[in-house]
Amino acid sequence: MGSSLKSKITSGIFWQGLANVGNFGMNFIISVVLARLLTPADFGVVAIVWVLVLILSVFIDSGFTTALIQKKDLDLKLDCSSVFFLNLSVATMVFLLLFFGAPFIADWYEKPELIKCVRILAFSPLIGSLSIVQGTLITRRMQFNLNCRISWISTIVSGTLGIWMAYSGYGVWALVAQQLSKNVATVIFQWLWGKWIPSLVFDFQRLRNLFSFGGKMFFSGLLDMLYYNIYPILIGKLYQLDTLSYYNRGHHITQLGMGILNTTISNVLFPAFSTIQDEEDKKRVLMEKGIKNIMFLVIPMMTFIFICAHQITMTLYGLKWLPCVPYMQIFCLVFVLWPLHTINLQLLTACGKSGFFLFLEFVKKIQLLIFILLTWRHGPLYMAMGMAIAGFLSLIWNSWKSKELADFGLWQQIKAILPFLLCDIFSGAAAYFSMKLFSHHWFQLGTAAIVFGAIYLGSVLLFKLFPAEIYTLIKNKLGIKSDKNE
Repeated sequence: MGSSLKSKITSGIFWQGLANVGNFGMNFIISVVLARLLTPADFGVVAIVWVLVLILSVFIDSGFTTALIQKKDLDLKLDCSSVFFLNLSVATMVFLLLFFGAPFIADWYEKPELIKCVRILAFSPLIGSLSIVQGTLITRRMQFNLNCRISWISTIVSGTLGIWMAYSGYGVWALVAQQLSKNVATVIFQWLWGKWIPSLVFDFQRLRNLFSFGGKMFFSGLLDMLYYNIYPILIGKLYQLDTLSYYNRGHHITQLGMGILNTTISNVLFPAFSTIQDEEDKKRVLMEKGIKNIMFLVIPMMTFIFICAHQITMTLYGLKWLPCVPYMQIFCLVFVLWPLHTINLQLLTACGKSGFFLFLEFVKKIQLLIFILLTWRHGPLYMAMGMAIAGFLSLIWNSWKSKELADFGLWQQIKAILPFLLCDIFSGAAAYFSMKLFSHHWFQLGTAAIVFGAIYLGSVLLFKLFPAEIYTLIKNKLGIKSDKNE
């Protein structure tokens, strides 16, 4: 692997990681404060609407973001401008559909209060469409330091507004304003710092060429969006808003914990895979290192949240949110494997296997539908368990082609993470029993964190499992000079 690419990957991991750490920390604080100030029902209202917005937003991008990153001979004027105006046109249609369809959505859920919320949040995809191409070009150029600045500023602005409105008694509108203001801030700064302005051109043939690859990714993305949001749609329809809030809160906590790492690696690996898509040896090395680096961190994080779910909820959100604990634990089982799914699928995408990618999405969604049919009558907890089982089975499908494309199939991936898993099991058991020494949740959480962290870190250092890339990155960013004999 070339030194220039290595440097970009290392720098990208640092800056993308810094952006995600900052977003994680700020979103974490914001979510805790808002959960204390608002009721579960407030979050339930926004959750129902936001699911619909996310699903329809997939049509705006239509797979062109991935196609713009993957294309080798990208024309900034013709390709990007054509995609920009297409995004804006589709976003306008999505806005009109949501705005005028709001009464029908409210009737279906039998919740009249949804009408105003749907109509206001309908502006979100319209606003976001104005900077999709700018954000894509920033990622394509691997300018992750710029992404870091934009995401931090947008999160601070929107979070501050949301907290102020919640404290002032605006209720659900605090959550609506938070989301809209984040989109507005992101658009403004991506236009200011993205250094790309669309030209007044529209080339239909260029779009057709991009869609030959991106179209398959669009359908895959749509299926994936339905995959992750069909549960909130059904729970919002079949159960109370509070139940949907507990489900989403359990999902949110674990996703924040894992997303910071998964997004960091995934945003860097896709453009990196794209540059070496014809070199099998380099892909294998990059894939193996990516899996080891991220699973070294994700496995203990998900284990700790699983063990301390009750204590974490009590400490952060209070007694009224305790029903989210079992959902949180189930989602730990879902998200612990998420990085493996992501890396395998990014390899497929970067190598241009969008057709096979789409085939996999169909297979996995049929599989998910079977689990939904088997579990929905038994309640939302059983539905979440079905999702976890479906996730384990999906890893088999997602890693199907990795042996052929990078000579690094599922068995090699399991062997790569097995040492971390063994250290994690031992650390988790010690942390679990250490909590029995105390009765207050604060002391239990603090003790478990110290015991788990010390034993896990000590184990990986003792058995020389600490990833060299992470070790080198830490030393470089701290300004520690490397030993010549190292």
